[in-house]
Amino acid sequence: MNSKKKTMTMPQSYLMTILWMLMFITILTLIFQNNLSMIEMVLYLIIETFCSCMIMTNFSSNSFYSFIVFLMIIGGLIILFMMFLSLISNQYVNFNLKNIFKTTMYTLILFYLLKFLSSLNFFNNFYFNKLNWLIYNSFMSLINLHYTFNMININQIYNYPINMIFIMLIFFLLLMLILITKICLKNKKPLRSTKIS
Repeated sequence: MNSKKKTMTMPQSYLMTILWMLMFITILTLIFQNNLSMIEMVLYLIIETFCSCMIMTNFSSNSFYSFIVFLMIIGGLIILFMMFLSLISNQYVNFNLKNIFKTTMYTLILFYLLKFLSSLNFFNNFYFNKLNWLIYNSFMSLINLHYTFNMININQIYNYPINMIFIMLIFFLLLMLILITKICLKNKKPLRSTKIS
């Protein structure tokens, strides 16, 4: 398979910018808000999963992997959501729009600052070109590994071009672990309520 460089059109670049902004907004909201309900946490996890899978689809020519990852994570989240929703069905959900708006404004300021610095060619030869090249080569190497798969190539998934995908996946799973632990520690009730008469 030829590793031709994919060029993004203008709507795709806008979509990627919106997806990255949504990811940063959800991560910052989850980090800086302490009084989130379980429904809000699950909603933020679904948004984070959707954005990650859309970004994975944009970088690879085959959307099968991102679709399977999305189905697996959403399936697990739905099971957790139904289990905890049966415990706290009457909990009042208070969306704090002030904190979400403040986090959104901080993220927009950060993005516009980075956009301004990139327009001045501040990062042009230093970081962003290397990062884009690294992400693109990681996904293309993973696709090439899929098409030329044998037992000799199985150890290449931890080597340099492809290991950045796994590092990103590890950070994503760490975020999921922290949020699911916060969901589990919020209620100190048994999973199955019993009535003693």
